[in-house]
Amino acid sequence: MDFPFLSASKIILDFLPPNSLLCLGNSQTIRLFDSLTKQEIGYWQKKNFEVLSQRGLSGIEGHLHMGLGAYQAKEHFHQAIAVFLGDISFLYDNNFWSSNFFPSSFSIPLLYFIFNDQKGSIFEKVAPNLPTEALNLIETKHNHQLLETFTLKGIESQSLSLKISQDDFSVQVQSFLEKLISNPQMGLIEIGL
Repeated sequence: MDFPFLSASKIILDFLPPNSLLCLGNSQTIRLFDSLTKQEIGYWQKKNFEVLSQRGLSGIEGHLHMGLGAYQAKEHFHQAIAVFLGDISFLYDNNFWSSNFFPSSFSIPLLYFIFNDQKGSIFEKVAPNLPTEALNLIETKHNHQLLETFTLKGIESQSLSLKISQDDFSVQVQSFLEKLISNPQMGLIEIGL
């Protein structure tokens, strides 16, 4: 049974260590986490999460770099850096791989969580009555599996589907995060429909 990105986000947050820095990307991700804070008042304080967010001119540039910059500025203050963004933000920041600022080793994990709905579906949520013809013009539909980019660079990556049970999703997230937290490195989980 499918479950939404909102439930997946809550599961991930439950397994992140306290005192993590959360870097939130594009508008859909910000709205997603805003919904979480409204559902569970006090959760953020209990986990002692710090939240960093940015919006480019169109809201989607530089989010992979944001995680790398946050890591370099904050690695001594947090137990993990977790970057959450959508698939279109990921695709727009592909010059990330040409950065000269990759550390040779990591003292805490730098984790990327990419929500891949293969189109950037924010417009369905902010303007639900748009006709299909209009959505076809403004959505960026694609069929890319995004973790391949990380895998080619030798970075620990995993793809998870929202079509599995929440229990199976939890087990896989927990296993992946335990591995990266015990042996700090950069990693990516691509979460797809």
